[in-house]
Amino acid sequence: MDTPGSGVIDRLTSEADPLRALAQYAVLDTASESAFDDLVHLAATLMSVPWVAMNLVDDRRTWAKAAIGVPQGFEVSRDEAPFCATAIGHPSEILVIEDTLDDERYADNVMTQLGVRFYAGAPLVMPGGHAIGTLCVTDRVPRTPTREQLDALATLATAVTAHLELRRRIGEADELAIQLQHLAAHDALTGLANRRTFDGALAAAVAHAERTGEPLGIVLLDLDHFKRYNDSHGNVAGDDLLRRCAQRWTTAIRDTDLLARYGGEEFAVIAPGCDVSECVSLAERLRQAMPDSRTCSSGATVWRKGESADDFVRRADSLLYAAKEAGRDAVKWG
Repeated sequence: MDTPGSGVIDRLTSEADPLRALAQYAVLDTASESAFDDLVHLAATLMSVPWVAMNLVDDRRTWAKAAIGVPQGFEVSRDEAPFCATAIGHPSEILVIEDTLDDERYADNVMTQLGVRFYAGAPLVMPGGHAIGTLCVTDRVPRTPTREQLDALATLATAVTAHLELRRRIGEADELAIQLQHLAAHDALTGLANRRTFDGALAAAVAHAERTGEPLGIVLLDLDHFKRYNDSHGNVAGDDLLRRCAQRWTTAIRDTDLLARYGGEEFAVIAPGCDVSECVSLAERLRQAMPDSRTCSSGATVWRKGESADDFVRRADSLLYAAKEAGRDAVKWG
């Protein structure tokens, strides 16, 4: 025996999966696309009807991704135009209404009153088995489509779903490519630019400084006694410290600066436009932003005309080493 409200729960559950299936295609309220427009035109030619639409159905409306006879993007509420909403409830068959006035379900419907007398809708069934819309044809006069016409409509609907699936997969591939590009350019632990990105950015910054004569600063940082901290607190705590340093330092630099994890517990900042005093001020801000009363040593310097990127980094590294030799928790500049 059904419990009170079980029918509503069952209906909501059955509708949820198609809505999730529709959402994953991210196609609602998007512009026209030639692949879908071409299939709709072909359906109009094969069926010899004035109105054709590739309709997508969500929880409140029917929306036309592609259409003949009405504008692309045309939409009506599910209550006003229930034909497609009914069709997707039976994914394995084409809904055919030869004469809407002779069908008590639709005789008083708004679309029928506006002149729709014939409807045939082939569900757009996606790989998960859920129908998310229809490829539908309508006419202002009653019609009895042939078996060949309905087979052709079903074939075109299959082509529509194939294009939707291809569209989704291309989108996923593009998103994956962006993610891979980000991973290739960033340190997995801290999310900062990695050494490879730093090297490329520094080479470009040096070339720009050489060309324009604008100042260019660099700061190298090293967490003091990090190995001792790691040994006494464990690798997890050490990784957490590196992440928190990255977070703190990200807020201490300018939007134009590039903060990178240079390697291990070493970090580096490329500071375009910074002279010596500005570069030292930046290094001091970073030193003072260390979390948990931890300390760091740093070397700060500016690029010299004619200097290579490698020589530039070597000078900064020598200053960093001098800061560590002088007792750590210090900034050396030159």
